[in-house]
Amino acid sequence: MDRPRLQSIGISPSDVAQNVLLPLSGSLQTQPIYWLNPANSVVYSMTAQTPQYKINSLDDILHLPVNTPAATGNPTQALGNLVKVAPIREAGIVTRFNIMTSVDIFANVRGRDLGSTAKEIQALIDETKPSLPKGSRISMRGQVQTMQSSYIGLGSAYWGLLFWSIC
Repeated sequence: MDRPRLQSIGISPSDVAQNVLLPLSGSLQTQPIYWLNPANSVVYSMTAQTPQYKINSLDDILHLPVNTPAATGNPTQALGNLVKVAPIREAGIVTRFNIMTSVDIFANVRGRDLGSTAKEIQALIDETKPSLPKGSRISMRGQVQTMQSSYIGLGSAYWGLLFWSIC
């Protein structure tokens, strides 16, 4: 963000963030709205969001309007007037897992079963392990972990029942 420019027209970085959050991620993040269908008594979550087809490029994002506080008397600004855009390289998401810094890589299994996708990802993990820096670890978590623990539980239950039926 061009902070000197923001300050000169009376906009805070938080104002810019709030004006960009709603069109890009929707109101569910900031102000959840619920609707009760009287016909079936089901509560539906409602979200106000810019349709994805209207934001196809960086240029579309830079044309998003940023409202200025009414007290400043300044007109609405395009986001591109308030930010400088330059390509950089950095980790997309850095999180923590058990207090250790973690880099998450997300995989989509659309149109495929989770088991075969997990097998392919595990092969990539096994191939990558030897080249990891000292002290680093790589592991698969998420739905794969849940699936594997479920199968282990089901298998244990099956063998336990089989054992008791034999006795």
